[in-house]
Amino acid sequence: MVPGLAVSRYLEPTVRRIEETGVRCDLVRLPTSGPPVGIPEYAALVAECVGDREVVLVGHSSGTQVAAAVAGKVAVARLVPGGPTVDPACRTVPRVMARWLIDGAREPASLAWQEFPEWGRAGPRRIFTLLRSMLRHPLEDLLAEVTAPLTVVRGGRDPLCTTGWSSELGGELVTLPGLPHAFPYLDPVAFARIVVEHCSG
Repeated sequence: MVPGLAVSRYLEPTVRRIEETGVRCDLVRLPTSGPPVGIPEYAALVAECVGDREVVLVGHSSGTQVAAAVAGKVAVARLVPGGPTVDPACRTVPRVMARWLIDGAREPASLAWQEFPEWGRAGPRRIFTLLRSMLRHPLEDLLAEVTAPLTVVRGGRDPLCTTGWSSELGGELVTLPGLPHAFPYLDPVAFARIVVEHCSG
């Protein structure tokens, strides 16, 4: 499982619920030491973790682009992008930040308080490097190299990835009604259930 932009704690409840079913789940966090990395470099680290195992590869937010880059290079059983980025409607820094602020108003305050320390540890240079790389590596281009089955998951109130664009990515589209971009934080049980279903299937 690959988390979003320089944060990962919000996915830990999903990981725990997956592992409670007996399925192993590795959360591959963005490095917070060494030089800043973009999508290709982060994908190389994830691919190293995957090795020669045939896994269900899950990404959330910017992690969907990393996961797609990995799935284009190594064999995976299934790719599960959750809250994929970056929607073409907001593929510039000002636009994506505007959508992020809209989404922030729909998220619980507890999420921001959890993420602030993680962003502080990552630092602005590391965050901005990954953000710029997200805009340079469209998800559609990365998915063009993927042959694994695809299940796209999005929150029904996510302004960062529209229903129209998500449905054009291919594969199965699962929408979790009423939830914003950080739906794994708000309903880890639902996200875990989707992942486990594909692990067992």
